[in-house]
Amino acid sequence: MSKAKRSKTPLSIGIFDIDNFKRINDTYGHPTGDLVLKKFAEIVQSKKRDYDIFGRFGGGGIPHYPSWNNPRGSF
Repeated sequence: MSKAKRSKTPLSIGIFDIDNFKRINDTYGHPTGDLVLKKFAEIVQSKKRDYDIFGRFGGGGIPHYPSWNNPRGSF
C-alpha cells in the first residue's frame, strides 16, 4: 500500500469468499475448516507475486492486495 501511495498509482483490493465455508465448519468441524483455509492459502501464496499481500480478514473474507499499476489489471 505504501508503494502505491509513494508512486501515486492505483491500488487494487480483491476479496476471496469461499462458498459454503460455514457448512464445511458445521459439517466436518473447525479443524477441517482450518485445513481448507490452509490449503487455500498455500495455493494463493504459490501463485501471487512476492510483493503482493495476502491474508485473512475477519471471518469470511480473504483480502488480496495486488500491486497493479494499471486499473485494467484488476479483476
